[in-house]
Amino acid sequence: MISAICNTKIYDSEMTNVVFDEQGIIYLGNDISKFKVDKMIDGTNLFVYPGFYDSHMHLVSYGFYLSNLDLKDAKCFEDIYRLISIRKDVDKYRWIIARGFNDDKLAEKRMPTKSELDAICSDKPVCLTRCCGHIMVCNSKALEMAGFEHDIDEIGYKVHMDSGIVEENAIETVKAAWPIPSIKEISDYILLACSKCHEYGITACSSDDFISITSEYDEVLEAFEKLAYQQKLTLRVNEQCHFNNIEDYARFLDEGYTYDVGDDLFRIGPLKLIMDGSLGARTALLSKKYHDDKTTSGIKNISNKELEQYMILAQRYNMPFAIHVIGDKALDIVLDTYDKVKIEGNILPNGLVHVQITRPEQLQRIIDNKLHCYIQSIFIDYDGTIVKDRVGNLADTSYAFKTLYENTNVSNGSDCPVEMPDVIKGIACAVTRKDFNGDCLNKDEALSVKQAIDSFTINGYKTSLENDDKGKIEVGFKADFVLLDQDLENIDPNEIINTKVKMTIFNGEVVYENI
Repeated sequence: MISAICNTKIYDSEMTNVVFDEQGIIYLGNDISKFKVDKMIDGTNLFVYPGFYDSHMHLVSYGFYLSNLDLKDAKCFEDIYRLISIRKDVDKYRWIIARGFNDDKLAEKRMPTKSELDAICSDKPVCLTRCCGHIMVCNSKALEMAGFEHDIDEIGYKVHMDSGIVEENAIETVKAAWPIPSIKEISDYILLACSKCHEYGITACSSDDFISITSEYDEVLEAFEKLAYQQKLTLRVNEQCHFNNIEDYARFLDEGYTYDVGDDLFRIGPLKLIMDGSLGARTALLSKKYHDDKTTSGIKNISNKELEQYMILAQRYNMPFAIHVIGDKALDIVLDTYDKVKIEGNILPNGLVHVQITRPEQLQRIIDNKLHCYIQSIFIDYDGTIVKDRVGNLADTSYAFKTLYENTNVSNGSDCPVEMPDVIKGIACAVTRKDFNGDCLNKDEALSVKQAIDSFTINGYKTSLENDDKGKIEVGFKADFVLLDQDLENIDPNEIINTKVKMTIFNGEVVYENI
C-alpha cells in the first residue's frame, strides 16, 4: 500500500510531501500527482520528523512494571501502601512486585522499611524497587524467599536485614526467586512496552533486557527472536547484552551470537556492563565521599580483573561494549582498563552509558578514545535538583553533553523505566537544561535544538553497523516517522515541553494516532 503525508513541513527538508510504503520512502517532493496513493495523511499544521530512537532503555522491564505495580506517581507512603493492600488480596499475585518510587519526592523523604512493609503485608513477599533500579526494599517474606539470612557487604552486593534494603547485584538474587515468566508472558511485556513507546514517537531503541526480569538470558532472547521472525515487533531493537557472569557471556558467544547478528527488527548490539549504581540512591561510585553523606562514596559492581576479562573477551569476538558509568571513580576505572586492553584502530563503537559525573580530564580521555556516549538528558529534570548536594563542586563539570556531542558520538535516551521514554521532555531538558524547579544546570552544556533532535534520531543508529537506511527522511530510508504539533526549531525553547505527538508511523504503518 502506498501512503503519503502531504502539505506538511519535513525536518531537514524544503519539500512538503513524502510518499512511502512498507519498504521505505519512495519520494520526497512537492508534487505527488504521479503516484497512485492509497492512504493520504493531511499534514497541515503538523511537522514530520524521523521516528525517535531511544538509545538506552529496558523494554522488557518497562512492560513488566506496567503489568505489575507502577509507583512513579506515589507522593507518600500511604499511596504505596494503598496499592499494596489492593494487590495482596488478589490470588494470582504470588509476589507483590513494584517499581518507580523516588524517596526524594516522597513526603517522608526516605525509603520505606521492612517492618513497615510487614505491617501492610506479611504473608506474601513484597519488593519495591526505587525508580533508578539500583536499590530495593523487601519485606521479611521476600528476604526469606531470596534466601537471605544475614547482612552481606561484598563488592557490588549488599543486603541489610534490619531495614530490608537490598542494593545493586543483590537485587538479582531477589529477582531469581520471582515466579519464572513464560516466553508468552515476556513477549506480552515486550509488545506492551512497544505500544507505549509509540505514544512518545519512538520507532527504535537500544535496550538492555537479558536479565532484567529473569536470572537467565535465554528466555528473553527467544522471545525477541520469535517476535522478530513473526514480524510482530513494532520497534527496531538493538539489544545491549547484559549477563550475570562472564561464563554466561562465553556461552552466549559459543552459541554464535555477537555484534550485529540478527535482522531488521532485532539485532545483537554491544556487551552491557554495569560499573556502579545511581546518583539518586548514592550508589554511583565517586572519587570522594558523597557531599551529603560522608559515610559512603558509592558502590563498585565489577572488580577490575572481571572488567578486564569482559573487555578482552568482547574484543576477541568483535563485540563492542556499552558500560554503565555514573560516578567519576567508576569512569576512572573503565578508562584505565580500556587503555590497558584496547586494540588500536578498532572501529567498533565502544561506549559509555550515562556519563554523568565527570572531571575535565576525563572528558578529554573519552574524546581521545572516540567513545560513544549514551546520555539521558531527561535526567536533568530530577538530577539537577540533587547533584550539587550529592557531589559538591564536581557538579560544575558534570552532565557535559555539549562538550561530548561536539567532540565524539552522542546518542540520547531515557533509561526507561527509570524515566518514562518521553523524547519531547528529553529534547526540552537538553536544550533548556532546566530541572523541575526551573533552575538551570550548567547552561553552557546545552545542546542546540537540532543537536537534541539528532541525538534522538540519526545518532542512535551510529551504534550499529547497519545504519545507512534509518534515522533520516530521505528516499530509500525506512518509513519511520513521528508527526508533532509544533515546529521544534522555530518555537521558544521553553515551549518544546508542551509539544504533542500526533502520529507515529513504523515501516509505513500507523502504529499510534492522536489527531
